[in-house]
Amino acid sequence: MSMGGPAPLRASLRRIPRGNGLKDDTWVPLGFVEEHIVPALLRQLRQEGVPAFCGWVSTGFRIPPRPSRWCLWIGYRSYWRAEEILGELVPELLRQKSGDRPGMT
Repeated sequence: MSMGGPAPLRASLRRIPRGNGLKDDTWVPLGFVEEHIVPALLRQLRQEGVPAFCGWVSTGFRIPPRPSRWCLWIGYRSYWRAEEILGELVPELLRQKSGDRPGMT
């Protein structure tokens, strides 16, 4: 066993939903994102006052296989503001993906 714990434990811990600490009574899904951009998205949405969290979603067994992804959930009252923010943020993340990373597919 490594210091990080057994592989199945590490994999299951990665699937724990991640939030930005802001609360709402009702949540709506906004879209799917890759795991490596989750922290940047949540951080930016928090700075803008938009409640958000990402939860891991398995896309199941398909031929050809599709990767598992994270679903971005937004507080209902902030949905339209989140769309505006992500409309500006996603192109920046895509530019970074072509160079450094992070990115969105």
